[in-house]
Amino acid sequence: MAAVLSDRWGVFAWGWNGSGYDGMGQHAEEHAIGRANKNRLKGATITIAGRGRKPVCSFPCINRCLPLILKKRIKYIVFQDADGGWNVSPGV
Repeated sequence: MAAVLSDRWGVFAWGWNGSGYDGMGQHAEEHAIGRANKNRLKGATITIAGRGRKPVCSFPCINRCLPLILKKRIKYIVFQDADGGWNVSPGV
């Protein structure tokens, strides 16, 4: 999975699933938000996508990533559904 943060000036951060600093795993959304200029998060758009032979549903996980996105006041969440279609969901 990968996540890209953008605003009206363009892309300002990106992240991917990985082991994280503690080796316990880090989601793409967390990675991108952690690398971002914090002053640009409010009102931004986060785009999340995965890659595979079939489309990968990429909506943020409910327990970990979605609360973080809402806390940072990210305005739009763009993600792929299981059929490969793109969807836009309001964040805050």
